[in-house]
Amino acid sequence: MAITFHPDGSITGAKMHQTGMVLQVVEAKITSPITLNVPTSWGDVSGLAVTISPTLSNSRILLTGMINHSYVDQHIGARVVRVIGGSQTIPTGWLGDGSGSRTQTLTGNWGFSTEANDGNEPLNINIIDTDHNTTSAITYKFQMYEYSSSSQEAHFNRSHNDTNAAYSYRGVSTLIATEIAA
Repeated sequence: MAITFHPDGSITGAKMHQTGMVLQVVEAKITSPITLNVPTSWGDVSGLAVTISPTLSNSRILLTGMINHSYVDQHIGARVVRVIGGSQTIPTGWLGDGSGSRTQTLTGNWGFSTEANDGNEPLNINIIDTDHNTTSAITYKFQMYEYSSSSQEAHFNRSHNDTNAAYSYRGVSTLIATEIAA
């Protein structure tokens, strides 16, 4: 089969969407340090959202990311939600199985350090959205939840103490949405 490239930019004779082909990649990245008072109900983390408009309604969206954080508690959960046209849902398989009073999350109990700790704890995300069924814009938002009676602080891209010293590192947090042809 011959592939022809036309002066107007169109191509004929080629299958443009082969299974497994990467169709597009979109990234959201925060490099500055931020502090969040983690709510006692699910809340968005500012800047940790990525928007992609799929080329195909049946494509797969691979969501990857690395989120650097420091947090002084052990009762925190994190998840990623999908927003299409203002409607927020959680893609199939993006929460752990729950039973009893256990809270379903993407991460389980996430993060623990002590106030004396100057460390960051990275969270890696690698998960596929197989049921978006749209070519409309999709936003994937990272959310956190603190199970306590009072809000606690979470720090991103910095340690808890953020000591002004060479041993106190600053990081980057990112979410990447990759559309893959089904």
